[in-house]
Amino acid sequence: MTIYVHIGYPKVASTTIQGFLAQNHRIIAKHGLVYPRIANNGEEARGRPLNNHNMLATDLTRGTLGLAWQRLHQAIKDHPNIILSAEGLVSCNPRSLQEALGPHEVQIIVYLRQLSQVFPSLYAQITKFGFNLDDFDAFLDTRYIAQYFDIPSRLIGFADVFGAHNIKVRLLDKRALVGGDVRTDILAAADVDGVDPSTFRPTKDQNVSPDWKTLEIWRDISTSLAGRLIAQHGKGAVDKARSARLRRQRSPLYDFAAAMEPACTAIGKSLGWTDRGRYVSQGQFEAWERVFDTAIDQLKAAGMRLSFEVAEFMRRFSTIGIWSLLSGEKRMPVLFKSLAPMGNSGSFAVKRPTQEKDTRP
Repeated sequence: MTIYVHIGYPKVASTTIQGFLAQNHRIIAKHGLVYPRIANNGEEARGRPLNNHNMLATDLTRGTLGLAWQRLHQAIKDHPNIILSAEGLVSCNPRSLQEALGPHEVQIIVYLRQLSQVFPSLYAQITKFGFNLDDFDAFLDTRYIAQYFDIPSRLIGFADVFGAHNIKVRLLDKRALVGGDVRTDILAAADVDGVDPSTFRPTKDQNVSPDWKTLEIWRDISTSLAGRLIAQHGKGAVDKARSARLRRQRSPLYDFAAAMEPACTAIGKSLGWTDRGRYVSQGQFEAWERVFDTAIDQLKAAGMRLSFEVAEFMRRFSTIGIWSLLSGEKRMPVLFKSLAPMGNSGSFAVKRPTQEKDTRP
């Protein structure tokens, strides 16, 4: 048997993958792959949907395997091939995960996404639920983004335990995804072939970022609420509210921030606000591209199974002129003007622009 473990990262379509697998678990089982619907008793008591396996990651972090792991071990006994999905597993100790899964073949699946796409998406996610009150540049100094600069060492840690050939690295880019969609791609990653996509129940993309106007108004409202909370209960009130939210207890500030989501999103859509904004400056874009390219090269050198070589070539090639598209010029620069001859060899070197152009809202 084989256990396929999708380990995240956050803001790389994990919730979309989990929703698809959960809603179609019976159909997927007919193709020999089981997505177990397991939870701790507490999760069931709260009526939470069993779309992911985050409780497995939580137990590993605590160092105590609870009821969810017992149920998983039973599912492993009953079925030949299992697929799991939990964002939190990417931060867990790989050796602890191996020991908890037992003596079975394990293949690790991880999706990566360009940092220039991840950080604005992460900013939107954290902001709309009230956990971030800073603007985008200040947000970049928070702890939330640190995990994305540690990708090579983190995944090499998994490779050391499970073997580099058992680490499947996928790129969240339509050019690289099987069928151009992460839903069909996750099945391909789990070695499920020949499936007709029309047989599955359609599921929506999850945690889609709102337009930038809605998001910034949303952040302003949350900031005002936080200020009022501090005025009434002291400087520690926001930290107490955040701790309560993380413990899933009543938290007036964050409960209200979460409750605003459908109303704010609906109002923004009714006003025709669809622009997600250009939060990333040219300097940030180019710096993050270099970081991401280096990470991919390190993973490849470590012997991991990268499924997107052609797409990766096109992605790197497109950065020659992609900034003009992102910055709103809506045209590709004349490539020959951005290429400089190198001697008489007939080869060319890309000349990167040096002037900073900040087009953020």
